[in-house]
Amino acid sequence: MVDATVVRRILASLNENLQHLKSKQGVSFEEYKKDPDIQAIVERKLETAIQACIDIGNHIVSQQNFGSPSDYGEIFTILAQKGVISDKEAEKLIKMAGFRNIIIHEYRDILIEKVYDIFQNRLGDFYEFAEAILDYLKQN
Repeated sequence: MVDATVVRRILASLNENLQHLKSKQGVSFEEYKKDPDIQAIVERKLETAIQACIDIGNHIVSQQNFGSPSDYGEIFTILAQKGVISDKEAEKLIKMAGFRNIIIHEYRDILIEKVYDIFQNRLGDFYEFAEAILDYLKQN
């Protein structure tokens, strides 16, 4: 059985990270490129936001006996197959899970534009996921 308290706690952490990111969104790309401190903050907050989604998904998959995902991306595939999230949300989160691995391994030179793009334009993906999870909790 899904522990709604655990999921809500992780959702609260996700929301904190997103609020912190939103508070930094006024920075231009030029400022972002020149400021390693803001880059580090954004990368870390994105990493922890993605990890929160993975943790929530993994909790639901394991507690509902939905299967054994072979990697983080498959967690979201399973959630979509079981109707917890949409296929479109799963597709976005699968990409985010892959992106998390890039951040962790610090391929900063490769992805500065990608990090900035997600930071500026893709935070809504996390909110959509959180909303889908809250809807799932209400139904179960």
